[in-house]
Amino acid sequence: MVEKALVRQFMPKEGILRFCFGLLMVLMMQNFFPLQAQNTTSASPYSYSVAYFGNNLWNPGIKLGFEYDWKVQNETIDPATDNSTPHKMPVKKAWMPGGNIGIYLDPGSHAGLFGNAGISYRRTSEKGRNRHIALNPAGIYRSFLTETYAYDNQGGVDRVTLPGNLYYAPAFSFGVGKFTNRSLHSGWFTQVTVITLMPYNHWIMPLINLEVGFMFGKRGGAR
Repeated sequence: MVEKALVRQFMPKEGILRFCFGLLMVLMMQNFFPLQAQNTTSASPYSYSVAYFGNNLWNPGIKLGFEYDWKVQNETIDPATDNSTPHKMPVKKAWMPGGNIGIYLDPGSHAGLFGNAGISYRRTSEKGRNRHIALNPAGIYRSFLTETYAYDNQGGVDRVTLPGNLYYAPAFSFGVGKFTNRSLHSGWFTQVTVITLMPYNHWIMPLINLEVGFMFGKRGGAR
């Protein structure tokens, strides 16, 4: 017998989930409605990304994200004194808070909707190649199961509305990419993201995901 309470299980630590959801919403709102007017003559510190999200490497999905240049260190190159490297970019090291939201489909089993927020570090070389890591401790995950039925208190069978589970889901990512624009606003990237579902059957469940996507930013002067 499938107990309805088990089918519609809700993670007991609601406070953690509410905190993660609230932090994610605050970051999203700050992204689209900045507290201070930005100087239109310079580039925005925000950058965006869209990626194919392969859950467990093969289940198809999509992920959207944004980052904010918080602490940036540039090693500038003066073309007047360095004529031998006219196409080189500044070496850039950046700490960037940000957030992501995504969805994927496991055909015949379930769909997964997730959101997370945290901080990432990226180092970009003179040729635009970069390596990056990200830690997103504020994460939530909601699974949506296929058609599910459960017994009610009178012994009848009812169809469960939006069956699935909600989890605390911190994430860790690492990958490489390359910027194709001298202003470091656009380029491609690929990375591996591990999302950990907690608690999952009184334990944890890591989901290994492969991402391939593009980064882009608002137009403006070089930053």
